[in-house]
Amino acid sequence: MAVRRISVDEFIRHGAGSPVIDVRSPSEYLHAHYPGAVSVPLFTDEERKVVGTLYKQQSREMAIKAGLDYFGPKMRPMVEQVEKLLEEKQTRRVVVHCWRGGMRSGAVSWLLDLYGFEVLTLDGGYKAYRNWVLNQIARPHFLRILSGYTGSGKTEILKELERLGQPVLDLEGLAGHRGSAFGHLGQEPQCSNEQFENRLAQALHDLSCKNFEDPAIWVENESSRIGDLAIHYNFFTQMKAAPRVDIAIPWEARLAYIEEGYGKFDPALLISGVQRIRRRLGEANIPLAGGHSIDSPEPVFGLSVNGMVKIKHLKQNNKAREGDLLLLTKPIGVGVLATAAKREVITAEDEALLYSQLTRLNTIGADLGRSEAVHAMTDVTGFGLTGHLIEMAEGSGLSAVLEYTKVPKLEAAGKYLRQNVIPDATYRNWKSYHQKLAFDASVDAMESFQLLQDPQTNGGLLVAVSPDGLADVQQLLAEKGYSRYTEPIGRLVGRGEKTVSVA
Repeated sequence: MAVRRISVDEFIRHGAGSPVIDVRSPSEYLHAHYPGAVSVPLFTDEERKVVGTLYKQQSREMAIKAGLDYFGPKMRPMVEQVEKLLEEKQTRRVVVHCWRGGMRSGAVSWLLDLYGFEVLTLDGGYKAYRNWVLNQIARPHFLRILSGYTGSGKTEILKELERLGQPVLDLEGLAGHRGSAFGHLGQEPQCSNEQFENRLAQALHDLSCKNFEDPAIWVENESSRIGDLAIHYNFFTQMKAAPRVDIAIPWEARLAYIEEGYGKFDPALLISGVQRIRRRLGEANIPLAGGHSIDSPEPVFGLSVNGMVKIKHLKQNNKAREGDLLLLTKPIGVGVLATAAKREVITAEDEALLYSQLTRLNTIGADLGRSEAVHAMTDVTGFGLTGHLIEMAEGSGLSAVLEYTKVPKLEAAGKYLRQNVIPDATYRNWKSYHQKLAFDASVDAMESFQLLQDPQTNGGLLVAVSPDGLADVQQLLAEKGYSRYTEPIGRLVGRGEKTVSVA
């Protein structure tokens, strides 16, 4: 019986009734997989690495020979593992897939077909399935949001609605977290964000295959994150736009519910949850204090910025002087990486880079504020580098020259720009102030447009420094771990026709 290749739509249909075998490596499967798939890896992680290296550095033939050496001893155990699985399912049909529907699934499918099983192979592999997942999440859904304060019993209400035959999507169940600072208690460790999306897409598909008298899907109101997992931007946008039903439960009843739900846990675990919040806030020198200023059963903490500073150490964005040199304490390009993350095209390495940029505090600002050589300072955020430079220059009655090649940039942003991954805010920024910009003919017009207007989240500090005091400021930056950001990126000049000239 010949192996038959099936489309992803057929795969979804067959996956509900036939065992699905994932022949990718254990780490690939562990990261994310089709819900319900069984891991039967052709190669271990190390074997996959060896074969891949041979393929890239030597030849396809050498890689295949090495693969056969690994495959040979596994043939009988693999057949027996699949045979036992199919006996339990009382079927002779099995669905096989790898990453792209290539040689790994081809080899295992050949073996299982040779033994006599009916074998279906997913055309395009797991990659095709992931495209289906993202399309499933992004397509319009008829949602109805159930909202209420913590302790209102929203989860129990959803369970009752489901029992009564209503379509219900349990996001917290899919995420393995109850959505609060203590939502992890009593739960298994959360899966990867990709696996969460796989579960979400499958749940949405399953609901779409059923006939409901009222097709609106009930979903509990959530923030964009449930524990460590982020709800996909396309789906969260639909949640925010959906009609909402608010439930009002008396304070005493909510308090009793919370005590019953969390009171059974070891107090040490509850203390640990508070300490995690405290440690995170501590990085920014924000104290977490108790009190009784509000009457609420929810565990609530507030953030307050306060302190004392000498007037002479206050820095504004409108006190720059002609001749001042410009420094920037972080690279630009965060907006591009954040957009790549939202569109699910970012690599794990670049995602880690993004988070490191987003979580690095601008504590250096306090040190720069004490320097008499620093005349003006502002943080670079959603208005982009040029937007904030325009504010500084115009507020100071000056213009600025920006040397594009010296502006620190996230190198990883370039590859996403080549894929046309550009934040919408980049275009809005350009539209709002492009008439105040001039570009030298030597500047890469497209790249500079994409990065200089790139909206930054927790961007660096743009600092105007006296030339005479530059060396002292550079030394300060180097001592504080900012040695990469000591070279001036431009200067303030007398007022000209354009506010910022990019050279």
